Amino acid sequence: MGNITQKIYEEIKKDLPEIEKGLKAKKGSQKLWRQLRSKYSVLVPEIAEKVRESGKISMGGSEFDYRPELEQLKEVILAYLIINPIDEQSDDGVISDAKKLLHHNFPSSVDDIILEKIEESKIYIRSNDTDKK
Repeated sequence: MGNITQKIYEEIKKDLPEIEKGLKAKKGSQKLWRQLRSKYSVLVPEIAEKVRESGKISMGGSEFDYRPELEQLKEVILAYLIINPIDEQSDDGVISDAKKLLHHNFPSSVDDIILEKIEESKIYIRSNDTDKK
């Protein structure tokens, strides 16, 4: 188990009210269950593994009732949030200063700085473009 990323936490916050709405009526519970089962099997596989689907019997062609599964899913998500800390700040899209420094060429001595300046001067002197001079 690891930390919950901010993106996954935002998805969970968005889904919990949907689950609450789905618990109120049998109609639509099957569709919601299938969507959330697919979603959480990818986002947080350990959550999807904990929810068991019960056997279903339909009366007169009516929709199956998936409210027990939705209830289980809600409880497992809440328990998962208790056990796993949430990353307050995700490093998605943030360039690390260490990564920049790793790829930056620093002169190792005064001699290297002097040699670099000499090379820049040679390029400047050899340039035919007077606008650059």
